[in-house]
This record gives sequence, C-alpha cells and structure tokens, in this order.
Amino acid sequence: MRPGWVKVQTSGRWCTTWLSGHGYVCLNAFPSGAWSITSKQHATADNPHGILASSFHNDEVGPGKDLLHAMEIAEREAGTLGAVVMKAPHEGDVVITGALTGS
Repeated sequence: MRPGWVKVQTSGRWCTTWLSGHGYVCLNAFPSGAWSITSKQHATADNPHGILASSFHNDEVGPGKDLLHAMEIAEREAGTLGAVVMKAPHEGDVVITGALTGS
C-alpha cells in the first residue's frame, strides 16, 4: 500500500490526511477505484461532507482502476489543490480519521 494511508475499520475505505492552505484535507480511496478529497472546514448545508473533489464530480479524471490507482489519483488531485503530504504515521501511532472526515 502507499505510505501514510490507513484502512478505516469496518469499511473498505482507506484514507490519509494532508495539509492545505485551508486546513486539513482527507484523501479517501475505495477498492472500486472511487476517490474523494474532503475537508470539514468546507462542509455546508449543500455539501455536508465538505467534498472538494471526487471521482463522482470530476468527469475529466473519473475513478481509478482499483484501490492503488484511486490513491494515486487522490494524491495527484490533492496536489493540484495545493495540499501537501504530512508525516506518515509510525507503527503504533494512534490515527483518528473520523474527526477529520466528518464521518
């Protein structure tokens, strides 16, 4: 798997947190190839999950072929939004994802 990504318990979703000029963004990838970039700071009544970009809303990029490809696309698209990778967690680090994704 790609460094810094963790599997969310009881779901097929994998995520990693990057830092952008507007705060933290969560990159999400799924085994189906779907991906999304979310930010709690951008959540509104019309966009409750704070979706900044996703395979469902981007006809030019679309979904990946599989989980690994979805991770690569999410990372590339996060870079185009000005986000940068944060330090990857070390073995034994506690990773809390729900607070950052709004799930």
